Amino acid sequence: MKALENSLAAHALLEQAVLEFRNATTVLNTVTTGDSTAASLSAFDFENLLHQVERHVKLTEIVEGHMKQSRSILLSLLNRSTTRAPINRLSPEILSHIFMINVAMSPCMFVGDKYDTRSIILLVCSRWYNVAVKTPALWSHIDISLTQWMTNGGFAGPELWLSRCVNIPKHIHLASNPSRPNLEARHHRLLLTFAAEVISFLRPHIQTAQSLILFGFRAVVPQLFAHFPASSWKSLRLLEVGYIGFCELQGHRSAASSFQGLQELNVCISHWSHTNADMFTTLSNCLEMHTLRLRSSQPDSGISIPDLPIILPALRLLEIDRGSVNIAQNLHTSLELDLRLYFWSNAEERHHSALRFLLNRSKVVAMRFLETYRTPDLKRLLPKFERDLPYLRTLRLTSENADKDYPFNPKMTISDLGSSFPNLVSLLFDRHTFDQRSVLELQSLLGRSQLIRLGLCGCIFLPPLLKPGDSSLSQQVQFDVRLTELAKNVIIRQKVPDEDFHGVDSFIQEMMKEN
Repeated sequence: MKALENSLAAHALLEQAVLEFRNATTVLNTVTTGDSTAASLSAFDFENLLHQVERHVKLTEIVEGHMKQSRSILLSLLNRSTTRAPINRLSPEILSHIFMINVAMSPCMFVGDKYDTRSIILLVCSRWYNVAVKTPALWSHIDISLTQWMTNGGFAGPELWLSRCVNIPKHIHLASNPSRPNLEARHHRLLLTFAAEVISFLRPHIQTAQSLILFGFRAVVPQLFAHFPASSWKSLRLLEVGYIGFCELQGHRSAASSFQGLQELNVCISHWSHTNADMFTTLSNCLEMHTLRLRSSQPDSGISIPDLPIILPALRLLEIDRGSVNIAQNLHTSLELDLRLYFWSNAEERHHSALRFLLNRSKVVAMRFLETYRTPDLKRLLPKFERDLPYLRTLRLTSENADKDYPFNPKMTISDLGSSFPNLVSLLFDRHTFDQRSVLELQSLLGRSQLIRLGLCGCIFLPPLLKPGDSSLSQQVQFDVRLTELAKNVIIRQKVPDEDFHGVDSFIQEMMKEN
């Protein structure tokens, strides 16, 4: 800063000198012409004068060079100023919204517990620090990681975040270390200590918890829900516990009154016994629930399902596997439904019957099907329910992994989709492999159906196989031309969006929604 002040002072003196120089030059130009100067001077004096003029001409050139260099330095200084950066000309409100979008697009502690996006934002500059610290919603996403607890010996980070988002809804992620899945079995006592400290830490904030997402920790979940009374969960809108069973949420008491305000639930059906009726009652009390994800961790043969209706008037998204379809057939909703089917390998006719019962009673307009690796489940399943999906408008077909040795079979699916589902307008393939024949089928489908959106995410396109008498170059050119024509009507993405962290968490939904 001192060097800049000295430079500016020197430029102020230079400015005065330039004015005097300009005035003197103007006078000199008006009073001297041709040889008039030489007539009044001797030859010796005139020669000395010429030498002085030559010296000043060279000095002027040097000064001119220094002035250009000084000008470049000053302009560079202006361009490096953070206050003149376009993003720092934004208002604090817009800047904070950008920060929240960035945090929403970042992984939670479950996949990225080595750094936190908010900490990086704080380190950019003082203005960003002040804007971020004064944005409570930015800190309402609380990641509690077992790894950090073991490393830091406490919850210093989450405690600081909570101090910055007082009196607003909290979104809590509680995660184990995904790289050490056997930790719970080998260190049960450690996890019990962790559970006790988590409960103590969350005690003042549990009533403002709007979403709670738990990854693992079977030792923590029963204590967490048993410790806090039902009235503590009135603000809870999203509960995601993955493969933790519903019976473990009860905490040895009825859960029906604890989750009346739930809007999203992701839970596992681990075993049945006496908890069936309580689970049905709990779901029926969630009148605002719009998203229900059910998984089954055990074979469902011989399970007795209560003949009780589950009425969910606001339900819009239902995700089930073959083990939980028997529960789904008891659901009642009058809204258009987005149905997602996962892991239907080895599904039996009784599973198909239960699914058909659900389809006939619901208005399914969107459907997503996840194929297990190298199994033809989709090819068998879709034709079975062709007549049960008259309202289907969106179909998403997802494979666990694209494999060049198992290209998509066009005869069994693509060529029949247009006629099988006449209202279909959106079709998306995730992680599928297409050969030359499949591409032709896609082109044909686009040409003769009402399809207006075709998406390909993380897909593989196989080059044509050599045929006798055909050059590989001509076949490749034809294939490239077909892909080019296809691309005009296709949305292509190299990577499939990770829905585990984009769209499931209500925090992300809140941050990403348009005003």
